[in-house]
Amino acid sequence: MMNRRRVATWTVALVVIGLLSAGSAEARERQSRMRQLGRGITNVLTGWAEIPMGMIEINKELGGWAGITYGFFRGVQRCATREGVGIIEIFTFPMGYGPIIEPEFPFQKDVLAEWRVNPMPWKDEF
Repeated sequence: MMNRRRVATWTVALVVIGLLSAGSAEARERQSRMRQLGRGITNVLTGWAEIPMGMIEINKELGGWAGITYGFFRGVQRCATREGVGIIEIFTFPMGYGPIIEPEFPFQKDVLAEWRVNPMPWKDEF
């Protein structure tokens, strides 16, 4: 009798732990999807900020004239990239992919010194 009670207790404990683990994994996945949607919306709405930020960055590195010319075109290129990636992230948010651009948001420059575009997360799926 005691043996059955112990087995039943362990079984219930393992089932509860399994359910809690599944619930937290689902919550993390939902949070990842919402973060991706938030990134997409933010990048579409604030992607234009890459233009003056590119000009300021190049101005600090190479000087005023380079900031006005090269910095402007670099900012336009990054703006177009960020806007396009924002649209992609909005349409693919149900899949919950990680960030395509780093830094994830335009005004998050302190997180990563180097601006980069990661490989598309779905490229191996097709």
